[in-house]
Amino acid sequence: MDLKNDNGTIPKKSTICNAGLGLFATIEFKKNDFVDFYTGEIIFDTNKLPSDTMYLFYNEKGKFYIDGKNGNSIKYINHQEAVLCNCAYKYYKLPDLNIYYPIVVCLKDVAVGQELYCDYGKDYNFN
Repeated sequence: MDLKNDNGTIPKKSTICNAGLGLFATIEFKKNDFVDFYTGEIIFDTNKLPSDTMYLFYNEKGKFYIDGKNGNSIKYINHQEAVLCNCAYKYYKLPDLNIYYPIVVCLKDVAVGQELYCDYGKDYNFN
């Protein structure tokens, strides 16, 4: 299976011990560059949340979940402390749907081959 994206990233073994896959830059990114949307099934009803929460993203601004299991490779961005992050989740308003949708944006320049990291937030469960 070829996981390479047209968005300038590729999933491969993370540099974080026991983290599984991580997401790496295949092009240079500059500070404030858009990387991609966090895609997957949008879930508004908490009774319909999947039992496998591995790639479940809570959109605090839109008050819905995104099950990224079948989404794009943005799901492979690993967590790091805020001071070590080179990317962040931001929200982009989708005018047709009138909702705010999560995107990933670079906080600083990212070199080719560098792993991308985001802070998952204070409520992230590390277990």
